[in-house]
Amino acid sequence: MLFSAYHSRFVIQRHAKRAVEPLFNHLLTPQLLTPMRRPYDFYTYIMASMNGTLYVGMTNNIVRRAREHKLGMNKGFTKRYGCHRLVYVEHSPYVLNAIAREKEIKNMSRVKKEALIREINPQWADLAKDWDKEGADMRQESASTARATRASE
Repeated sequence: MLFSAYHSRFVIQRHAKRAVEPLFNHLLTPQLLTPMRRPYDFYTYIMASMNGTLYVGMTNNIVRRAREHKLGMNKGFTKRYGCHRLVYVEHSPYVLNAIAREKEIKNMSRVKKEALIREINPQWADLAKDWDKEGADMRQESASTARATRASE
């Protein structure tokens, strides 16, 4: 009789577990049974432009992502509308929670988004302003590289 790969693995694992359990019961402590998990960091954030345009996003590296928005490294909404100030950020250890929160914030009215921002950042200051001093140097470097490329063409 032929078994599917899933079925045969299931049967083998089930029988192997039964055969092995009595030999290793003394090793099965609660510490060994709980999977070791790496702590994860996911962030839901809001970027704003100087004229008040808002962008809601989610990332696993907020420092890198804020830098990408500030330098306009990715084509899209934030580059087109100048959303370069990080005005709101939330942390979550679970990716699905961060995605759900991003969707929840995106579906909020503008008034609710502004109230959310004012809760943690009443002046709408750039929260990532001092995170990366190299950002200004990188911006100048990329501008001078672009000028040099245009001059050589």
